Amino acid sequence: MRSAKAPHSLHILVVVAILATGCSTMVTGAPVPANGLRQDVADSDFEIVGSTDSEIDKTARNALTDINDYWSQTFPELFEGDFEPLTGGYYSIDPDDFDPEDYPDDIGCLDGDPENVANNAFYCFPQSDGGGDNIVYDRTLLESLAADYGRFLPALVMAHEFGHAIQGREPPPSERSIVYETQADCYAGAWTGWVAADNAKHFNIRAPELDDVVRGYLLLRDEPGSAADDERAHGSYFDRVSAFQEGFDSGAAACRDNYDEERLFTLDQLSPNDGETGNVSYDEAVTISERTLEVFWETAFDEVGQQSFVA
Repeated sequence: MRSAKAPHSLHILVVVAILATGCSTMVTGAPVPANGLRQDVADSDFEIVGSTDSEIDKTARNALTDINDYWSQTFPELFEGDFEPLTGGYYSIDPDDFDPEDYPDDIGCLDGDPENVANNAFYCFPQSDGGGDNIVYDRTLLESLAADYGRFLPALVMAHEFGHAIQGREPPPSERSIVYETQADCYAGAWTGWVAADNAKHFNIRAPELDDVVRGYLLLRDEPGSAADDERAHGSYFDRVSAFQEGFDSGAAACRDNYDEERLFTLDQLSPNDGETGNVSYDEAVTISERTLEVFWETAFDEVGQQSFVA
């Protein structure tokens, strides 16, 4: 993932058992924005190649407008110089309905194959041939995320990928993938904090509404037992949510300053036994249970002075 060719991607896990129901907290008497979007502002006309009039592409255009506004203000406060907009552009793709005629031939890191972005979103770092510096997303993925977790989560995906664009201009002092990914989470959290402070034109969100967003991070975590030094490591659920929270609470300066080789992560590779994740075969579980329960009840009967326990 550290090669010049490889994009930094969202790394969505296949959802098998994440069926958590929504549990939003409502504040009585306050108007509630629909999934984070303001209702009294016209949709942005931000240019995304291949985008449609679908609600999800409207969400992406609105999000990228607000994200660019944020970094235009914030980048000069953190680094020397003004923020330079992405030179490679933005691309919305449906991998199952891809017409090459609708896109240029040189989309960075896509290599002309829509399967390279299927079920994903990525930022392509600047390439040696002058390409890259672009964001590509699978709009069917974002539609699925919006349906399950609200339209702010796709906006957060854009904010995370834009965090990598910031790294393309000011990289962290580490080559580890997990540092890159969690710093991008932190930058996304900083943008979300700015939105929550009522600074964004198109989006608005309040702290109670972040529950669904945080639940969505369950989709983005690495599997337990993954190695923190893996070349594609993104971090555990705790690593990613705590990075997001740090940005939300402390702003982008904390993201700039606190992500380096010394940062601690909870993601850790399991031993061969740990790799069972606490599970044994059914027959072995029955044997262990019988043996353990027999010892427990023999001891319990002796302690209460009743008759001896007979299995």
